[in-house]
Amino acid sequence: AKVSSDAPATLKISRTRAQKGGEVSFTAKEGKKITVRIPPGIVSGKKLRLARQGNLCPTCDHPGDLILTIKID
Repeated sequence: AKVSSDAPATLKISRTRAQKGGEVSFTAKEGKKITVRIPPGIVSGKKLRLARQGNLCPTCDHPGDLILTIKID
């Protein structure tokens, strides 16, 4: 099985933020601060892929993607 360097995460945003869109900052598991741009009108359960913000591949050290699942409060 191929080891995935993609990292799943869930991002909770307010209903207002979901409707208007804009930038949201959060802290990833490793303590890294990440800013993501939320597109206006996003719906709960939508996934955003943040290139090169995931885990480092154990074999080649290539950074994977962070797969953010949006949850609307």
